[in-house]
Amino acid sequence: MCWRPRGLPGARRARSPQGAGTSQAGQSCNAAVVLDFSRHLDRVLEVDTERRLARVEPGAVLDRLRGEAEQHHLTFGPDPSTHQYCTLGGMIGNDSCGVHSVTAGPTVATSRPSRSSLTLACG
Repeated sequence: MCWRPRGLPGARRARSPQGAGTSQAGQSCNAAVVLDFSRHLDRVLEVDTERRLARVEPGAVLDRLRGEAEQHHLTFGPDPSTHQYCTLGGMIGNDSCGVHSVTAGPTVATSRPSRSSLTLACG
């Protein structure tokens, strides 16, 4: 696929996935084609209680994962203040933390991105 929209010359322009845009320091990209996964790739695919893992799509919102994990008495440790609408893909991109990440670790330490989904450690 060749990206040639107005204002972005050439097909080599960066393509950058973006979360919900909730970062407090504005860690967005400047000159890139932004891929927004929050509309269509927003599901919690599974919560594996035995392995204490969850598979989610990058546009899934943190509180949706927490809601499904809590049904099994699990949670996802990092808890940024924007938990009700931040996406898990964006959390990985920014290595989101929050007060509970002191004990649970930051987002990158508890996740394994793959080509089509994210695997997150729940505890």
